[in-house]
Amino acid sequence: MTLLLCKRNKIELKGDLIFTAVVGEEGRSEGTERLVLEGIHADRAIVGEPSQFDYAIGHRGLEWIEIHVKGKIAHSGVAETGVNAISKAAQFIVELEKELGPKLKERNNPYTGPSILNFGRIDGGTQPSTVADQCTIQLDRRYVRGESVEDVIGEIQAVINRLSGEDASFQATCRPMAANQMNHLYHVPMLTDPKDPLVHVLHNSIRKVTSHNPKISTKRGWTDGGLISHYAKIPTVICGPGDIAYSHSRNEKIEIKQLEHAVRIYLQTAIDFCQ
Repeated sequence: MTLLLCKRNKIELKGDLIFTAVVGEEGRSEGTERLVLEGIHADRAIVGEPSQFDYAIGHRGLEWIEIHVKGKIAHSGVAETGVNAISKAAQFIVELEKELGPKLKERNNPYTGPSILNFGRIDGGTQPSTVADQCTIQLDRRYVRGESVEDVIGEIQAVINRLSGEDASFQATCRPMAANQMNHLYHVPMLTDPKDPLVHVLHNSIRKVTSHNPKISTKRGWTDGGLISHYAKIPTVICGPGDIAYSHSRNEKIEIKQLEHAVRIYLQTAIDFCQ
């Protein structure tokens, strides 16, 4: 709609205004990954994630990791002849939290907050009277600038190696989850300088259009802004209509008034930035 208004009103910008309609941000970000790999060029970027017209200059990186714990099946009546993979998985969770918990809290970026470890899913065994011979743990690891995907995987693998060395019956493997893995890139963190010219222009545009005095913030979730900022080297700000409270819900929605405001904010930002 912003581009359409530019054309209909014959607004001449001293620069190009590019719109990208991309797919896959909720998973493997196929659309933006392809744009970045094909060499998209721009001076600045706005990601239209819902922000209620505050704006975010960054967020943490994201990696989903799967740990597969191997046991030895046995009847529960002779459980001592088996190795319970669920018990070993529980031990691993306790040890990983003990090992990483304090370290992650210390990795606290003033804008995005600390690194985070969340165990989101565990699945193992077949039925109560059988010693489980396998158990899978799926976790979400949010990481800040200064950390890499290799660091994230390496720290988890180090705990697996330690436990294996202390207990020969502990066997586990660790790998990134395919469901969230891009073809070539990673879900890296994003952080734009709060003094960047786009931040100033966007702030003023929001005030002009809505009379709202926007707050600078960071996103709790991940966005394609990470790819645009890190790999394409384009300073990026996140700002868009809608309330994050409705994201991933059965009642996802955007108020029409907010949609109208977004069009005008983006247009005003383009006019002022491309002077």
